[in-house]
Amino acid sequence: MKKQRNKIIHIPTTYEIFICLSAMPIYSKILLINEDEQPYTNFLKWLIEKDFYNGRKSKKITIQKIATEYQTNSTKVTKWIKQIYKQIIELNSEKPELFQENQIKVCMIIQHFDNLCFFYLFLPVLPREYETISIPFLKAKLVTSTFWVKQVEYEVDKNKISINLTLDGASLNKYRELSIDKALFQEKIGIMDLYYKHSFELDSILNKLYRN
Repeated sequence: MKKQRNKIIHIPTTYEIFICLSAMPIYSKILLINEDEQPYTNFLKWLIEKDFYNGRKSKKITIQKIATEYQTNSTKVTKWIKQIYKQIIELNSEKPELFQENQIKVCMIIQHFDNLCFFYLFLPVLPREYETISIPFLKAKLVTSTFWVKQVEYEVDKNKISINLTLDGASLNKYRELSIDKALFQEKIGIMDLYYKHSFELDSILNKLYRN
């Protein structure tokens, strides 16, 4: 039995989450309209009215300053900001049609190290393999905001077409991806190596295999 590798999971700070919320205030508006009254509702309305401090002031803002201006404590603000972010992602998964913009519905399956996220976007055109997509809203969840398209998958069921994009947050290196395919084809690595090894461990193996 293979030994499980240590997972690399990102735990974002409250400030990181706040910056993500401020990058897409429309998502908070969608949440506010479509969710029942929550402990954070009035606070979220207040943040929306202040446009999440977007502009000059946003660079100097802190969670403590936000709490002071709202006249509450930072513990509550921290809790509310985390809940808002979590519930936007959950709402996007449960009711993606609320985020629709009359464009192509795409389910994003995004991974960076061991951080995984499913998120629906509506795009004007479909990206192709190896193209990059920037999603600042997901940076707190996945460490990075830039991802490359690893796979485009179409699923047809009862005249309904679903489109899934598999995205990767690691740096794109086409030669590396081809080397992985080559090593798999030559059976010099196994498919489970892709799951049990970190990317830097695979790079070390590939470098030894194809050094010359």
